[in-house]
Order: sequence, then C-alpha cells, then structure tokens
Amino acid sequence: MPKQSKTVAFYLRVSTRHQDTPEGSIISQKQRLTEWFEYHNSQAEYDNDKEPYTSYIVYRDVETGTKAAKRPSYKKMLADIRMGKVQTIAAISISRLNRNLREFYELYDITQHKNVDIVSLKENFDTSTAIGRAILKFMLIFYELESEQTSERGKDNRYARAKRGLWVTATITGYKKDPEKPGQLIPIPSEVEVVNMIFDLYLEHGSLGIVRDRLTERGILTPARKMTGTNSGDPHPYVTVSISRILQNKVYIGVQQYQKGKRGIDGLPPGDAYEELPGNWEPIINDKKFKRVQLLLMKNRDMKSNNIRK
Repeated sequence: MPKQSKTVAFYLRVSTRHQDTPEGSIISQKQRLTEWFEYHNSQAEYDNDKEPYTSYIVYRDVETGTKAAKRPSYKKMLADIRMGKVQTIAAISISRLNRNLREFYELYDITQHKNVDIVSLKENFDTSTAIGRAILKFMLIFYELESEQTSERGKDNRYARAKRGLWVTATITGYKKDPEKPGQLIPIPSEVEVVNMIFDLYLEHGSLGIVRDRLTERGILTPARKMTGTNSGDPHPYVTVSISRILQNKVYIGVQQYQKGKRGIDGLPPGDAYEELPGNWEPIINDKKFKRVQLLLMKNRDMKSNNIRK
C-alpha cells in the first residue's frame, strides 16, 4: 500500500528587535527546517511507520509583538490548515509558533481537529506520536508556570517603579514619554494648551457637550500620534467620553492613579489595589482649577443638571 504524502508548513518568525541575529534569522530557520525535511524523507524510505512529505509551504512573519493579530502569515497558515492544505506544522521551537499560551492552545485545538501534527526541532517532539503529544502537554504546563512567574515579576517591578514616581501607564494627551529616561514625562506645549482649554471651557459652560462643540468650532483635533487601544494616531474631533477622561485624570496635577480600573474595590493587597502615587513629572493643571472641575462634575452628576447654566 503506497504511503500517504503530506505537505508541511514551515513557520518562520523573527522579532524586529532580533531579526539580525545569526541563530534566529529567517534564513537560519528555513535552512534548519529544510535539513529536517530532507532527513525525515530519507528515513521514511526505510521506516514503514514514517510517512514522507512531498512539499513544504513557507510562512514568514517579521513583527514587533507576540500577538497573532500582528502576524499575517500566521493567520494565513491557520486558514490553510482549516482548508486542508497543510498536514504538518514545523518550527524550530514552540516560541516561534506562539509565546501567548491562550493562542497556542487555540492553535493546538485547530491542529487536533484537523489531524495536523506539530513538530518542534528545539524541544524535539512530534505530535504525530503519543509520546510527542504527552511531552507537549507537559511543556505547556511549564510554559504556563513560567508565563505566570514572568507576569508576577513584571507586576512587582511595575508597582515598584510607580512608587518611585515613574509613569508606568500608556501614552496620554499633554505629555510624551522621555526616550532617554524611561518613566519620565515631558509636557508637549501645544497639547498642554488644549488640556487647559478643556478645563477652562468646562468651568465656563459646565457641559461636556458644549466643550466638545467649542473644540470642534475651533478646529481642534486629537493628537496626531498613536495613543492607546484602537487609536491609530489619526487626528479626529474630540468626543465627550475623551473630554470627561481628561477632566478626571490626576496625571495633570502630578499624581499617578495606579490600578485605576480597580478603584472602589476593597481588600486587595498592595500592588493590586487602587492607589494614588505622587509622580515626578511637571503638572500642567494647578490644584485649584482641578478641584473646581471635580466639584462641578460631581454636582452636575448628582443633580443631573448643568449648575453653571442654573
């Protein structure tokens, strides 16, 4: 009975920070996988338990992060697996395929459903065998432990830096991160002017909607740089949600609101609980103006009306 032939997906990946290293380069990865491919086929000629590979498809990614969303070739490979074009995935190590545990489990589930094998040269396993599948499961447990320990160390380091007055959160309107001094913020004069204008307009009108309209009338747009979340860096008119966040952010008076999303939750240990920590950057809003705005926001919210208009 003729042996069934299969197609292999060579997955090659480098970070933009490490793509020039000889060991991890795209060229090196492909060479090692090609040598493995040829060796496997030579062994298959004499071993009835091995099935030869007839061809391979190369998927290359050069990216700045570990998320699959930033790897177009990785997503193309998954699509080809679902379409039955690939019967085996080969990489020089598991870390090339995925460092994100959740995404690796997703990949593993897809390969199991489609009967696709995973081969890693560095860890020396092959999921086409029972031993290979068992080794992979054990390795995933240790990778998960390592990931959790790394996360804990990162969280502890982040908290220690915040207590030293260093900025540990995302980019924010009004400041830019000092490229030479990590954790330091540098005011951007043009954005400082806009932030102060937002505070002054709210004190004058007492309405987020009016502040938004006044900014739009003056042609004032959001900063032309990448900020947070889905923000792409393309300037657009301010919306009331953004204005509200600016008005309530204590970064402008030199205070870092650590673990802001956990505000109001009691019983959390230090580092997990919400704290207000003094920052070592220059405030761009004076305390008196900030407190007046917070009082007005609270009154308007509690009375569900515009106290300035009254």
